[in-house]
Amino acid sequence: MEVDNQPGQSQGFSMSARRTLLEFGVIFAGLGLAVWLVLKGAGLVASWLTPMLSPELDVGIGKALSEAQRHSAKRCENAELNAYVKSLLVRLTSQLKGSPFRYQVSVIDDDVVNAFALPGGFLTLNYGLVKRAKNGEELAAVLAHEIQHVELRHSTRSILRQVGGWTALGVVFGDTTLQVPAYALANAEVLRASREQEADADRLGLELLRAAKIRPDGFASFFQRLAVESVVPPEFLSSHPDPGRRAELTQAQVQAHGHQNFPGLAEPKELFCHD
Repeated sequence: MEVDNQPGQSQGFSMSARRTLLEFGVIFAGLGLAVWLVLKGAGLVASWLTPMLSPELDVGIGKALSEAQRHSAKRCENAELNAYVKSLLVRLTSQLKGSPFRYQVSVIDDDVVNAFALPGGFLTLNYGLVKRAKNGEELAAVLAHEIQHVELRHSTRSILRQVGGWTALGVVFGDTTLQVPAYALANAEVLRASREQEADADRLGLELLRAAKIRPDGFASFFQRLAVESVVPPEFLSSHPDPGRRAELTQAQVQAHGHQNFPGLAEPKELFCHD
């Protein structure tokens, strides 16, 4: 005997609702797979193509961006500061074998704790990072990390990957109702790939520090302090791994290579941005 549902009576979680959720799940999973395949293909093409491109391309891009930065950001002019940072850079880059890049570093008058590498060997430290670093080992760790971004040609690889990936996504999903969720998923994948590049630069940066006979524990101490003192977004929303996790990973890598009694770097007196 069938009983009709009365008005206002809850029907619970009906089969039709479950079917709808299942269909949405299948669509979302299929969309995610399609986006991943598109960007994975673009990444493979970028990885294959980047070594075939002349390093002069990186230098040209980096030089143009560096010149633009020169006009938009005030550089620190303190001679002692610039000499000290350059001495760390030279010590690290002297260990590079067959690098096609000639490195230079600038310190800009910005209190944000940040550093970045432009293609071709143009490195930038914010004065805020210099002030936050407790010793030369921490500054050297940051420089070693940025050098590895250049050596691995991460910027060029990312440009090729994103141009190819976004173009392909536009062809596949452009002018469809799936365009917005597709690009949202693509952005999450781009952030994940960026975190992988950061992890690679950390790992190889540690190797460069050891080659230059610089204590590599500056990596872990710097990340540990950032984890405590900084407010960072959840890792899946960031282009960088969580600093606390980076501190743990780098410390584990340092311990895996055993204790190395490298002499400490000479500590300068307080470094100022301007004379």
